[in-house]
Amino acid sequence: MSKPFKTYDEQIEILSSRGLYIENLKDAKVILSQVNYYNLINGYKTPFLDNASSNKVEDVYKPGSSFEEIYALHEMDRELKKVVFYYLLRFEKLLKTSCAYHFSDLHRDGLYPYLQTENYSTSKHQLNYVLKNIGTLTAAISRENKNSNGKKPLKHYIKKHNHIPLWVLVNFLTLGNISYFYNSLDESLQNIIARDFGERYKENYLSKEKISKTELIDIIKICNFFRNVCAHDEVMFSFSLNKAGQTAMFKKFFAEKYTGKNLHDLILVLKLVIPKEEYQSLNESITSIKSKYKNKFSSIEIDDIFEISGFPNK
Repeated sequence: MSKPFKTYDEQIEILSSRGLYIENLKDAKVILSQVNYYNLINGYKTPFLDNASSNKVEDVYKPGSSFEEIYALHEMDRELKKVVFYYLLRFEKLLKTSCAYHFSDLHRDGLYPYLQTENYSTSKHQLNYVLKNIGTLTAAISRENKNSNGKKPLKHYIKKHNHIPLWVLVNFLTLGNISYFYNSLDESLQNIIARDFGERYKENYLSKEKISKTELIDIIKICNFFRNVCAHDEVMFSFSLNKAGQTAMFKKFFAEKYTGKNLHDLILVLKLVIPKEEYQSLNESITSIKSKYKNKFSSIEIDDIFEISGFPNK
């Protein structure tokens, strides 16, 4: 059965009938016209619902909860995504740089060594990654070679040198693309790249712990999922991976509980892969956002909202 169209006034009437207080009807209509009912309400209503209600057919909101609170959560999540995305891009840049440098250092001969299967792992368990990776890199080059409006650096190298070095090409790949690249490499090269991050972490935090290639694979996995959430402007505060990573191996790094699934876990693993001063800035930004929105919620404590994201409820 299809959902019938509802005007903004009808949408507001539905919310009011379910116990949601709306302080300013005019402002609410403006917000709904700019944000979209589905994105705003369906995305951010959960913390404000009355779970004890006997009505299982329609939503019932907690006493005192308001439309303005739901919108505040939407705006807080938007600010968190902006901050998190910035530092995810920082990790992405570090990973691309390390992959391109060490692969190019090891495979110096030929025009396109990164398109040759013999330069990747020969393990049958990684074959899918190898084929997917080479296909992705080939498609990127072909696309820019055919496109008259292609990226200028790529067009320049194709035209002048008949070759695109990996350290140039990686800048036009996504984190998902570089994930396939890393998963395609043989173990020795994966370890060298993981060591780049491990050495920085040990120096920054005076730690004796290493970051293994298996741990880096898990870090890339959770970062890639959250990068997509940020890039597609999806709900982040309540996002959780369906399948957690290998959590046991991260216990040596964190005093706090790590589940490998939620926003809190993402923040924890970023500590391992970005410089210390940048990680501190990330945490300061999150604390600042939390402080900014703390008094915008009355029916729920902001710590309870952050608990949904996996943060300890202090």
